[in-house]
Amino acid sequence: MKTVPENRQSPWSTIGTEISGLPYGAALEKAGIAYEVDNIPLNVRIPVSSGPMGDSMTVGVEGKRLNYRTDSLDPLGIVGDRYQVTQMRQLDTIVESLVGEGWEPLSAGSMRGGAQAWIVGRLPFESKTGDFEANLGIVNSFDGSTALRFVNTPMRPTCCNAIGLMLRTAKASFSMRHTSNFMDRMEDARLALNVAVAYNHKLDEEIEYLLGLELPDPASVQPIIDKLIHPPEVGNSGTFVDEKGKPLSERAARSRTSKREAIMSNWLTSETITDVRHTGWGFLNAVNEWEQWMRPAKTHSYRAERTLRGQLNPGASMTSIVHNELSLVAA
Repeated sequence: MKTVPENRQSPWSTIGTEISGLPYGAALEKAGIAYEVDNIPLNVRIPVSSGPMGDSMTVGVEGKRLNYRTDSLDPLGIVGDRYQVTQMRQLDTIVESLVGEGWEPLSAGSMRGGAQAWIVGRLPFESKTGDFEANLGIVNSFDGSTALRFVNTPMRPTCCNAIGLMLRTAKASFSMRHTSNFMDRMEDARLALNVAVAYNHKLDEEIEYLLGLELPDPASVQPIIDKLIHPPEVGNSGTFVDEKGKPLSERAARSRTSKREAIMSNWLTSETITDVRHTGWGFLNAVNEWEQWMRPAKTHSYRAERTLRGQLNPGASMTSIVHNELSLVAA
């Protein structure tokens, strides 16, 4: 297999802080996520007369509270009145429970101005295919955007592609609601670890299956690219339209064509998939590589945060669509 392309590293290494081997408290301090969060009833000021010097009145918003950092007083998000803050320092017991099973914290950091804090660590899992590293991330939100979540964050080391496949037979994540009692979560932590191990076993099986799926030439992958990014069409008026017949600007049509050509080119030439190019796993990684490393991004940090957000909050992605289409091809 080829070595990792120059200037590539995992998204958590790019925007996070390395915490390997540190005690939990010291790790939080080093990563800048040791801050405390509190909340207060939400009040808003409503103008009662017009003009810059107009009067206003303060009104409480029933059932809503404002989370804020106690060190900087920065607001983090509006939550319901049943929301219970889980401080990052409180996760110590959960982290210790996972570490006791061999989970090794690697990197930690925050996103959205501190509204989300996260830790990623490596699981003691040996892949049969040898084509991914098993990692487990913990994400804690203070803006109500997500529950306390354990998320599988595997990575293909030969290209630093984060892998975010949604498997029908295994959960990619496990959540604990912020309204539940914190001390009841220890058994949930152990369950989350079991979920993670089960996911990685299934991921290993899925990769093995995709490695056996042959895609010998461009004609075999073109239909999948067509599903992924539908080619622009020329309508009755002679202008470009999309797959639903809606008008497309020339710029949008060129963008679609460029993306389609770039994905095909990457599949044909990428050095990170040399050994697996003409398999379902090779094509999936060609798309994944384009999505993570070649799709335009303002900065390296923005690119890393975009990838990490996609892993910590799994949703629709090009790779997920390709995975579904490969399943249909095999059927």
